[in-house]
Formats: sequence, C-alpha cells, structure tokens
Amino acid sequence: MAFTYRQIMASAAAEYGVTVDDILGRSTQADILTARYAALAACRAAHPHVSETRLSSWFEKDPSWAAYALRRLAGRTPTEARTARAA
Repeated sequence: MAFTYRQIMASAAAEYGVTVDDILGRSTQADILTARYAALAACRAAHPHVSETRLSSWFEKDPSWAAYALRRLAGRTPTEARTARAA
C-alpha cells in the first residue's frame, strides 16, 4: 500500500526537523527547501501517475511549482528542459 501524500510530508518533516506547515509554507530557508523537495520527490516516486498540477496542489503551491521543482531536482534549468522537449 502506498503512503498518502500527507504521510510522506510528515515523514520528510520529521526527518529534516521541520513541520508539515513549514513544508507547505513559503519559506526559502535551506533546511525547509530541502525537506520540501525531499517530500516532493517521495510523493512523485510513490504516486507517479499524479499530474504535476495535482502535486502542486498537495503542496498548496502555484500549479506550475511541481514541474519547476522536479526539473530542478533532475538538475535541469527550465530552459534546458524546454530545449530537451523540443528536440
């Protein structure tokens, strides 16, 4: 059975010493960003069928946030990702 996105966020929050509210918030502190991106990566791995728009809503972010964050996690800038899609 897959973990729910809330369970994944709670686990990431505990692992990184932040709260779920921190993960859902707007802070750009390095420790919170690390936890937020770890939670996003875990949510994507646990729920690969879920759209990036839905992932963004789980994190209470703008609809394009997850797409941008996942590209960053993959080590590509938005411009590089667009170029790769066009090729």
